[in-house]
Amino acid sequence: MTDASIKKFGDGKRIFEAGNRINSIGMLIQGEVKVSDTYTDIIVKKGEILGIYDLFDGRYNSDYTSIGSSSVYMLPIANEEQLETFLDSNEDYRGIFVYSMILNFNRYHTNRKKLLVMLDEGRKLLRDHY
Repeated sequence: MTDASIKKFGDGKRIFEAGNRINSIGMLIQGEVKVSDTYTDIIVKKGEILGIYDLFDGRYNSDYTSIGSSSVYMLPIANEEQLETFLDSNEDYRGIFVYSMILNFNRYHTNRKKLLVMLDEGRKLLRDHY
């Protein structure tokens, strides 16, 4: 595994491209990144890990694009085994990865609640008018 490095990205610059084989994941240390796929666009912020969920497929499932100026701590991790080895030998990063996952799950939960409200409103509309 090669060394980790900090890379800077200007506004609109692609960090990872959907469909490409994974060669690294990154921790967003400055700025924001838009994660886009066929169905969703989400904005991730400082402290989140980019590309970690894609490791299980071996390819990036989304486009990761810088919003404004962003800095990403790139980790040369391309698969689950390398992630496990990295976390085994770098215990301090375990908390960072857990924190990132909590941010992701919190966003998922918030979006889920909003979606359930919209679905309930749609159900009421259909019930009342049809």
